[in-house]
Amino acid sequence: MATIESFTLAIPDTELERLHQKLSRASFPDEIDEAGWDYGAPLEDVKRLASYWKDEFNWREAESEINKLLNYRTTIEVEGFGPFGHPFPAYEKLCREGYSTHLRTWM
Repeated sequence: MATIESFTLAIPDTELERLHQKLSRASFPDEIDEAGWDYGAPLEDVKRLASYWKDEFNWREAESEINKLLNYRTTIEVEGFGPFGHPFPAYEKLCREGYSTHLRTWM
């Protein structure tokens, strides 16, 4: 049986700084004329999201909101890939907090 342990999400500042640097250095290809969604997300949407994550998204606020939940992690053995660390929130807490409608779409 896999071990389940509680944890608190704590992303090191160095990782957030590295992400910010990567987003700052991101280069984007030219848009393919009239491609729509045929080759993935439209370029303008990707650029808008990258800019949002770099300049507007409050990573620490998101981390704080996630840590309000009861968070757990376990290791699952994935055939051909080895062990995979898997985090998950406590389902009962999410239901009490009003997230159960959203969970149904995830499960």
